[in-house]
Amino acid sequence: MKLRILVSAVAGVAMCATVAAAQVCQGDLSFRGSSKHLGGALGMSDNATSFGAGLTVGHKQGLYSGASVGMASYDGIDGHSLLLNGGLGYAMPVQPKSKWQMCPGGTLSLGFGPTIDVGGASMHTASQTLTM
Repeated sequence: MKLRILVSAVAGVAMCATVAAAQVCQGDLSFRGSSKHLGGALGMSDNATSFGAGLTVGHKQGLYSGASVGMASYDGIDGHSLLLNGGLGYAMPVQPKSKWQMCPGGTLSLGFGPTIDVGGASMHTASQTLTM
């Protein structure tokens, strides 16, 4: 039953594909209208707050890349994290002259800090995340 609903939903989207012009690559909009996209983010939870901004540049078909920088602060910890992110991808049509695109790519995210005092010693925290 669930497979039938999924197949029906995919078929409905496929039939409407000739009129749909939107495309999302790595969470960003298509580069058809503009070759540069500027974005920002704000995240708040019970124990942390983060914010950042980034720029993504690309062609309507072909390579695109982006970078962002941000800060994160944590409740109960004196210090902040510096967050750096970069990505590279390639936008290509699913079929010739198709408005739908597939966008393989990857990102590298690095986090630096904070330094936390634990039992008379300092512990420096860092993070690295690679996605494909």
